[in-house]
Amino acid sequence: NNLYNFAQSPRFGRDLAGAFSVYWSGIYDLQGVGQVVAQDDMQRMMEWFIHDYHTSTDDRRYVIDLFIETQTKEYPQEALQILQAWSQSTMGAFRVQDFAEGDRLPVYDLFRQEPMEIYNSALARNAQRGDLLVGRLFELGGVKRLSTMAMLLPGEYEPGLLEYGQNAYDNYRSEHYQATWDEFLREYGYIFNAYLLSSKAEALRSLI
Repeated sequence: NNLYNFAQSPRFGRDLAGAFSVYWSGIYDLQGVGQVVAQDDMQRMMEWFIHDYHTSTDDRRYVIDLFIETQTKEYPQEALQILQAWSQSTMGAFRVQDFAEGDRLPVYDLFRQEPMEIYNSALARNAQRGDLLVGRLFELGGVKRLSTMAMLLPGEYEPGLLEYGQNAYDNYRSEHYQATWDEFLREYGYIFNAYLLSSKAEALRSLI
């Protein structure tokens, strides 16, 4: 994947090390991490780094925006549309409301407090009513979608995750008055992984 290769280029070496420490709350060392962190979890970290981490460029640009600007001159229009949609994406947590209709899944956005229908064929096949989805939401062609790295969690995670996220948002708004959930989650999209790593979620880990 060209985007992921670009994100791992020497240009972003220092940024990636900083992002790794933030995402994993300093628990893991970047050296030898492949032995203790699952590949899917590393891909989720990379997805967050690419979309939400402010790089050390002068204007703190996101990796995905730099990729679009410098690496896509020969890309077809369809690919550019997908990349542009990804560049506007934000993290979120969603409760599965009912069974899927085809590849469309009715969910409730826990933080933005609104029902919606999302498209994700894998989740539509596997998610059950009451399950929790944590992932990157974007819109393409008028259809809301979750990224392929979205996480499926038991519904028991909802109360703790909701409280953890709400507390963090309230703290953020004390310094950024009237900040929206989109603004907060673009800055602190790693809050979901922070909760999963925290002692508050320890008793639930056996459910996964």
